[in-house]
Amino acid sequence: IKKTISSLFLIILFQSMFSQQYEFKEKRNYLKNNDSKSFVFLSKNYLYKINHKAKLIDSIYFEFEKNFDNYQLLQNKNYYLVNSLGGQVYKSSNKKFNRIDNSFSHKNQILSSLFIYDSIIYRFGGYGYFDSRNFITFFSEETMEWEVLKTNSKVFPPGLHNNKFFIHMDALYVFGGYTLENNDREKPINNKEYWKFSFKNKNWTKIGSSPLFSDTQQNNFDFYDDGKFYFENHGLLNIIDIDKNNISQFEKIKLLDKTNFRSPAFKLNDTIYF
Repeated sequence: IKKTISSLFLIILFQSMFSQQYEFKEKRNYLKNNDSKSFVFLSKNYLYKINHKAKLIDSIYFEFEKNFDNYQLLQNKNYYLVNSLGGQVYKSSNKKFNRIDNSFSHKNQILSSLFIYDSIIYRFGGYGYFDSRNFITFFSEETMEWEVLKTNSKVFPPGLHNNKFFIHMDALYVFGGYTLENNDREKPINNKEYWKFSFKNKNWTKIGSSPLFSDTQQNNFDFYDDGKFYFENHGLLNIIDIDKNNISQFEKIKLLDKTNFRSPAFKLNDTIYF
């Protein structure tokens, strides 16, 4: 994978997305809609939808029976709240989130890559019981439990947790994050490898590796847009062009010093909003 360094920064950054009227939880209870260029997030008993100018588009009141701080918000035709530790799945219906799964909080896929592809909830990797996983599970609408996805692959990525990931076309891409030392299962090791899983042929492919992937973690700022994945690492903005298979890293400038890369973001025309 090729690396290029750019000294010009042509994207304007704005940092006024979330005002004090919204109690935005930093890590999980939000989602970014790249199609409509909007943010959806939970705050107390409300599900808010706002546009790139922080204007409220819609708000829905929900009756919550429990605290969902440790749940990831996802959207298909409905909204879902999925336990980030693994297990429970709640689905929105009649202004309530109702539990639909037959599983439990097994804590085997902590810091996994959680996403929806082709209307199915998937998760890759994750940490639990002194091991990091290198397989994909999915939530079955038939059994209402998590099942392991069968593959045709002869090669596999290392077991990973807290890695960056995105969906492009019919494939999952993963890089960075951490694997574990075989002789010391409590010692994390930086992952520099970049892998692709095709949902079409059910195969893993190693694309390459890069020192830019070292010590990269899941981050609210990261987002995919039009064949490119934008991510932060050590305060620098990086862009992966999937088709060209290269990375552009922007040199540090004063504007970026004031940037909060912990805020969720998306790109609209030539502007990144977050």
